Amino acid sequence: MWNRHNYIFMKQQQIAVTKEEKHHVLTYIEDAISQLLEHKETNSKVNTAKFFSDYFSSVKEGNHVLFREYSYVHATPHNRACFVRTFWKCFRNIGKKGDLLSVKEYHSLLCLLCPDFPFSVVLKTARIILMDDAMDCHISFSDFLYAFQVQSCFDEFLSKCAEIYKELQNNPQVSPDTVVVPTSEERAAPVHAATNGPCNNTEGVDANLFHRLLIPVCEKLDKYAPSPVVLKELLSAASRVTFYGFLMAMAKCEALNTSIGKLPNKGELLDISDPELTLESPAQSGADVPSTPPIRPGSAANKTRPSSGQLRPLLSAQGSSILTNSSGVSLASKPPSSTCRGCHKPMRTASRRPRVLSTESDDDDDDSASTTD
Repeated sequence: MWNRHNYIFMKQQQIAVTKEEKHHVLTYIEDAISQLLEHKETNSKVNTAKFFSDYFSSVKEGNHVLFREYSYVHATPHNRACFVRTFWKCFRNIGKKGDLLSVKEYHSLLCLLCPDFPFSVVLKTARIILMDDAMDCHISFSDFLYAFQVQSCFDEFLSKCAEIYKELQNNPQVSPDTVVVPTSEERAAPVHAATNGPCNNTEGVDANLFHRLLIPVCEKLDKYAPSPVVLKELLSAASRVTFYGFLMAMAKCEALNTSIGKLPNKGELLDISDPELTLESPAQSGADVPSTPPIRPGSAANKTRPSSGQLRPLLSAQGSSILTNSSGVSLASKPPSSTCRGCHKPMRTASRRPRVLSTESDDDDDDSASTTD
């Protein structure tokens, strides 16, 4: 009886550990506690329950990686994928304009979201797209984005792929059961320093053998590697493959992008609308136009604002008051007569008082008239 209960307890512990490793719950709990203690230094009255609720809601929505250090961004597969999506949401207007940026410019954009983002990751991303002798060329936003997604989410997998590819180049007849152990020189070599260019009968390695050697790597890395089904789809299109061609196929694979689930398909990358970023007017969205614009919390509190149809006085260049409607159309533009044209300041005009004729003055006038006669 005791052995049975002990076995059940051990299985439950194994399941709990497996779930923790899969979802990295302990990583997020440790970071949440660290953030809470840091926040309490400045605000001792913080609500702990609400803080944890807001933290894990942010993790679920994917906003938790913004302005965080690279060690946290790179800590879990979820964090990596969320950071790629955040990068797309913040800078996708670059893609809409069709601008081409250099590697250093993309690194500068990434540092706006993650201050200590390493340049080496951006350089590896560029090597997926560009030849080794063309690293000074500019890259479109869409090409960089999908290559950056592959490099960020599958960094460890790409390193293992480079090691296996080099081993196959040196020994094309290697058995799939062979364990590839890289030397110190291979570790020091660049990850993407393999042969680039189109594949022919003499270049590259056997695609089927390369695929069979990568399956154990996918099973070991789990979430840090593409699924075996996607990998088979990538490597079954040709008999031989170069490392450059393999990386480009990963960046362009729609099935791989769908499995990650953070970016839209390439055809919808620039056309899809995001309610969090797109600010539509009520008339465009079909909603009722409010009588007064909304006031943001914490702004100049509860000050009355004119409604959208109310006349708003504006000051013209001549200093006169002009009444305009919400569309900016002038309704009255005549300057007042008391305005000085030279200095545009109001003139001081003496007020005319009504003249009152007294009876005494009339009698005096009559007497003077009679004497003169």
